[in-house]
Parts: sequence; structure tokens; C-alpha cells
Amino acid sequence: MTDIVHIEDTLQIQEIVQQYFKIKGVEVLAAPTGREGLQLVLRSNPRLILLDHQLPDISGLEVSRWLRSNDITRQIPIIMLSVDDSVVVREEALQIGVNAFVPKPIDFALLDYEVEKLIGEFAKHPRPASPPDPIETPNIGQLYRQPPAVALPVLANTPREAWATVLEDTLVNGNPIERGLAVVALAAWQKEPDAPYNFLAGQRHFWHYVRHNLASIAAEDAGGLWGELAPVVRALIYPPDRIPEALALCMHSKRHEVRRWALRILLENQDSRVGELAVDALDDPKDGVRAMAALVLGHLQDSAYVPVLTRTLNDPSNGVREQAGAALASIGSEMAVMALGVVLLEGSSDAAEVAANALAQIGTDESAELLVEAAQERQESPVLRQLAHALGKLKHYPRCKILLLKLTRHEDESVRQTARSYTLLG
Repeated sequence: MTDIVHIEDTLQIQEIVQQYFKIKGVEVLAAPTGREGLQLVLRSNPRLILLDHQLPDISGLEVSRWLRSNDITRQIPIIMLSVDDSVVVREEALQIGVNAFVPKPIDFALLDYEVEKLIGEFAKHPRPASPPDPIETPNIGQLYRQPPAVALPVLANTPREAWATVLEDTLVNGNPIERGLAVVALAAWQKEPDAPYNFLAGQRHFWHYVRHNLASIAAEDAGGLWGELAPVVRALIYPPDRIPEALALCMHSKRHEVRRWALRILLENQDSRVGELAVDALDDPKDGVRAMAALVLGHLQDSAYVPVLTRTLNDPSNGVREQAGAALASIGSEMAVMALGVVLLEGSSDAAEVAANALAQIGTDESAELLVEAAQERQESPVLRQLAHALGKLKHYPRCKILLLKLTRHEDESVRQTARSYTLLG
């Protein structure tokens, strides 16, 4: 029996999670898509599943529904990991049967707590680890607990007032390992009384992220994982009034992780330019940046962004489409409902599925009527299956309940089963 199956499309996150649990003697097998993850779960019979909310083929919520509908997998605990930790997403995941929810970037202290709570036996009594290599590499993940000069030894012979200059020079001119160590040294410094770069919410969040996601990274991996974020780190050590401008310039970086983090920190700092940058980022070549852009626009809750988010419902990435739908649901205005209704009735099958879920989240009389109308007009089974989910959430509306009952007799088995799962609950 495998300990953990991790369903996650970002290789870097897969590796971080595997390394983190490896030092605990816990086996983690990973799959990059929802469908491959389901196959891996059936083959390996894990004790727990870590499941990304946004996957490239099917959503984490759909994976959860399948796992909970299958007799073999029904009892396996699921922890969902998501960049969207809104109440709506949490509630939907928990209603499906997800056992716990951990926001991204991953807080490993919280993840440890949830794993121990769900399958504490191996967390408390890990298997003996493999014998260490004769020459062990330094564990960079533990360095943030030490003084900054331990993480970057050159600081030991440098007056403290000159540390900022040394660190900035290392971030610009150091080799990959040195740049990674400089990031850790900066994160470690933020735990000390004279922490110089901890004024803004975005700074504090980033240092917290670094400390909790470096927990098991060996020194030779530091450059690949953290050296590429040097432009973000350099932006965060500017004077506070210059940080937003420096982060905006990061949007021109060739590294997509830099662009994604720049958007996130600008949002947390409530910077006025983040909306315009997010609109531009909806055309970014990387799925993760486009998804972050949609999340930003949802947080801004401005109807001015409804048209561009509506177009994003046709994005080729399922995760980006879902994030755009969540953003429109978060805006929730009459304009957003009207736009979602047009997509639901006339849009592509993929876009209509997302629109149905978003209208259910809004949950107004108008959105309920649009769902009823679509259930009468749309014929595609995937759309009708999602409409059954949406109608089930709003079955306190009589017309929604009537249409839901009708779908329990649909010719497609998946539509029937989905509708019945809600009608059986009363």
C-alpha cells in the first residue's frame, strides 16, 4: 500500500512535496493530470490523496466526485490544495467529500497537521529512512531557523549594516546556489528583531512562503527552485514606496513564476495598477500566470472586468477557465450574471460547464432561472452533468428541483447518477 498519491501538474511542487515527506519516511507517488491520478490511485491503493484544485484535464472537484462515487476509493482521505481558498471553493470541496483543505502556497505546518489528523499513524511513527549517503549535502530547508549568516556565510564577516548590499549583490551576480542561499538568508532575517524587509503584507507572505516551502531542499537544488525568483526578492528589498513599481517590472520577466508572484504580491498590497497588469496577464503563455490573473480580477470585484473574464471562459486550460468562472461568481453583479447566462446558453461545452458552476455559486433568482432554461435547451452530456450539479445546489428553488428530477431519467448514465445524488439527499 502506498502512503500518499499526489495529483499535481506542476513538477516543482511535486518534487517539493516528495522531498518533504521523504525525510519522514513517507512514500509519495505523483501524477500530473486528474485522469492519470485516478489510475494511479486505483493501482496503488494509497492511504491518503493530495489533490490539486486546478488540473489541466479535469478539475480537482471532478476527481473528488469520482473518488467518492467509487466503492474502492470512497474511504480514502482527500486533502485538497488550491490557490483559491475562498469560502465558496472550500464549501464545495467539503460537500463533495474532501476531508481537508490547504491553501497554496503550501503551509507545510498546516499540511502536517491535516495529514497527522487523517492518517496519523505513519506521521507519528514513520518508517526508518534509508541510510544516508556518506557525504550529506546541507539541508537548505533548515537554514532559515539559523541566523542569516549561517545561511550565507559571507555575511559572517560583513558588518550588519552592509548586509543588504551584500545580499542584493549576491542575488544579481551570484551563481544559482548562492542566489538560492541569499533568498533563504533574507527569509531567515525576517524572523529577527531588526528585520528590514517586512513592512508590507506581500513581503510577509512571501518570506513565510519561502520558509515553509524550503523544508527539505538540499543545497544543490536551491538555485533551480529559488534562484529564479531572485527578481521578486530584489523587488521586495527596495524601499516600500518603490516595491510596486519594481514588481510591475517583474511582469516582463521571462520566468513565469516571477510574473505569477508579482501579481500575487501586488494584489495583497492593494496596488492600483494590479487590475491593468492582470488584464494583460490573461494573455500570458503560462497557465499558472493566467489563472493568477483571473484570481486577482475576482478579488477586485469590479464589473468592469466582466467582459475580459467572460472571454477567458474559453481559455484552453481547464484550471484557468475555472478560475475565471470563480472570479465572475465573486463579482456576482447583474452584468456578471447576464454574461454567464449568454455563455451557458450559447457558449462552447467547456465554457458552459464553468458558467453553470459560477451561476450556482451566485445563487440568485436570476441565475436559477438561467440554469433552468439551459437544462431545457442544452443537449451535451458534459454540460447537463454540470447543470445537474448546479441545479442540485439550488434545489430549494422549485423549478430547479423539477428539472433535477427530470435529469434523473436522462439517457446518459453520468447525468442520471449526478442528478440522483442530489435527489437522494432530499
